[in-house]
Amino acid sequence: MTTEALDARLLERDRADPFDARVLRTNLFCVWSISFLSAIDGTVAVPSLWRYIESLGGSEEYYGLCVSAFAVARVAFMGVFGLWVDRRPFREVFAVSLAVGVLASVVYALAPTLGLPLVLAGRFILGATSA
Repeated sequence: MTTEALDARLLERDRADPFDARVLRTNLFCVWSISFLSAIDGTVAVPSLWRYIESLGGSEEYYGLCVSAFAVARVAFMGVFGLWVDRRPFREVFAVSLAVGVLASVVYALAPTLGLPLVLAGRFILGATSA
């Protein structure tokens, strides 16, 4: 795609009426979805993370590392996702982020059979996809 074509697409996207009911519903749905997924992490995943790591033989330090890996990945990938969404449709970025987030959750769930480092990897990937 040429620079001119990209500029034309971005200009067309920016001209959309922000008060159009369809655009407003889509935007509200996206904001609600992101807020909901963040709330799940804060109310379900983090409080249960310590017991999960402890049951796998992890230490308090490893728990802290897993909690901070999520935050570090989120900050690190915010710019990447921002650039991506500026150049590609939001739905594409959102769909890929959700799909990779589901895979990261599977990695997180496989930790009891494949080892404690998968908890850290899963938390890092989840942090990246939540950006």
